[in-house]
Amino acid sequence: MRRMLLVVLVLSACSLAWLAARGSGADEHLDWLVPPEYDATYHFSEGYGIAERGKQLFLADLQGILRPIDGYRLAVSHRGKGSFDVIGDNLYVSQHRFALVSIQDNKWHYFVAQTLRTLPGAWDEGAPFSEGKACVNEGRRYYVIDLQGKRLFALPGDPGPSGYSQGYLAVSNDEDKWGYVNTEGDWAIPPKYEWVLAFSDDVAWVLEDDAAFAIDREGHEIPDSRHEGNLAWCKGRTALFETETGWLLYNCSRGLLATGKGDTMADTHMDAPLAVESPDGLWMYIDAEGRQAFKGSFNSWAPFHNGYGVFSEGNRVGVIDSRGRVVVPPVLDWSQFSRAGNGVLNARYKGKEGFLKLKKE
Repeated sequence: MRRMLLVVLVLSACSLAWLAARGSGADEHLDWLVPPEYDATYHFSEGYGIAERGKQLFLADLQGILRPIDGYRLAVSHRGKGSFDVIGDNLYVSQHRFALVSIQDNKWHYFVAQTLRTLPGAWDEGAPFSEGKACVNEGRRYYVIDLQGKRLFALPGDPGPSGYSQGYLAVSNDEDKWGYVNTEGDWAIPPKYEWVLAFSDDVAWVLEDDAAFAIDREGHEIPDSRHEGNLAWCKGRTALFETETGWLLYNCSRGLLATGKGDTMADTHMDAPLAVESPDGLWMYIDAEGRQAFKGSFNSWAPFHNGYGVFSEGNRVGVIDSRGRVVVPPVLDWSQFSRAGNGVLNARYKGKEGFLKLKKE
């Protein structure tokens, strides 16, 4: 009897300790690359992330070393037609370069991440590099520069936010019609669409007459790809549509992959697996083939980036991997710009932000 009572007391004490730790978000759950001591952090890409504390900016690397960047601030776009939204989604290192605004001249300057040297040129706005080029704005014109900061040519209109992809850049004309220019700045596909997305796997998804469909590199509509409803997500030849009765997943080469009833939570910035509502009201996750990847055990949904999704439980958030396994329990604070990259999450914890390791080295 005494032995049984002792076991019960020990188990009760362990349970209370576990509950207390879970409720308080104990530090032993978390493996910080950079401790949460910053006002804001922006996700890792190509081995680098950006942190902000007061008016001071830092560039962090995967060894947890932070280098100060003096005399610059975060770049806030005008968010108007053709402008670049760089806060959050687009504030990242791309092709080892990133853009910040000089406090001295209020112009955008590009940095090389390895050396923190600046490229020639100062711009009214700038976008991330892709395929060796970046779009910049000066006055009322948009231009394309190369990796050395050299201005190559003027664009015939306002560029979209995605940058070059497979040699094509989305650009709109004065009539708000979208098309694509090539690497010389000439129209490859004339502007005639209401909206366009970047090329991937030699196709692009476009919107015309309230219907979305795919086109090839010559601008020809791919047969049977046109669908009514909202284009929620696409990657290469596959697209997820929200319909009046639910959702459907379609592939240009293979046709209909999957359908379902209920809502979806997806957009073109996310990666698969994608969240779709299951009949019992919980979120189910499907891969790009339409197969069930896993079924969530929580009422919230998790947007995935680079293999990890951030989910919420009450007023806390945690992280799951692409198999639905909990990598970080829900002990973090909610943060608008939390996103995984390079196995690291920029995360908020107890009111401050840092970089959290998501996988062991």
